[in-house]
Amino acid sequence: MRVFVELVRQKSLSGAARALGVTHATIARRVARLESMLGQSIVDRRAGGYAPTAEGARIAVIAGEMEARALAIARRASGTGPAIAGTIRLTATEGFASVFLMPRLGAFAARYPGLDIEIIADIRNLSLARRDADLALRLGRPKSEEIVARKLADLGYGFYAAHAYLERRAPSAALAGGDRYIGYDAGTTDLPEARHLAAHAGDARAGLRSNSLLVQVAAARAGLGVALLPHFFAASAPELVRLDVRGAGDFRRELWLLIHRDLRRVPRVRAAVDFLVATMRREQGFLAGTRRQGEPAAT
Repeated sequence: MRVFVELVRQKSLSGAARALGVTHATIARRVARLESMLGQSIVDRRAGGYAPTAEGARIAVIAGEMEARALAIARRASGTGPAIAGTIRLTATEGFASVFLMPRLGAFAARYPGLDIEIIADIRNLSLARRDADLALRLGRPKSEEIVARKLADLGYGFYAAHAYLERRAPSAALAGGDRYIGYDAGTTDLPEARHLAAHAGDARAGLRSNSLLVQVAAARAGLGVALLPHFFAASAPELVRLDVRGAGDFRRELWLLIHRDLRRVPRVRAAVDFLVATMRREQGFLAGTRRQGEPAAT
């Protein structure tokens, strides 16, 4: 039933196989076995992939409810032991995980040696309900009632360029026709930071585009143009200089911590939440761009 539900959800053998960590042949074999047990066809192969038959759609609703109940039991059972041990799965963007989180994770790992930490660096909205992750760090508040959301910090952004690029650039408080900027690809132009960059790009042209902040900061360090970067990200690159772009203002995005309601009191999850909350509170000024890395917080 779980395989059938995932096939309906993904609409392809390969998609269901990736989601469940098995081969596409296993998906096909188990669905065929389910059809044999039920004595009827429950999926059709169509041009756009697999779709449930009329009876298959009715069964998929019931099977989806079964899956939700089973996952709820698993979530509650995972929190019955008193010891802080097991695996904690956290999903965050690759840039935030690698540049900000990793250098600060050592103390947490040392404090809880029984925990195995799994970082899923992904911009997709992974399902907390299906236990794709225990915790999620996201730039935006979700609308699902099953998810508990807590704002952790404001991430400040600024325009940055390398010394080498600035030596070739005419002094100006605006991005001009002779400028090159490092932008976002077609799939990420709806992001607030991409819109902010486009609003202040002026006559400058995009010399490079990427959906990856790691690529963007590398391009800026190489002198390929002006990039809009989170302040904490730019702090890892001493070659970069912050530009005062006229009218750009103080652009920020909110960082939220997301948890499924059933996991709030699980000891290992609670430990990770406490660590993240304390870390973000301590580093708020650095994340917002009002304090340099290593400077003490204001008292």
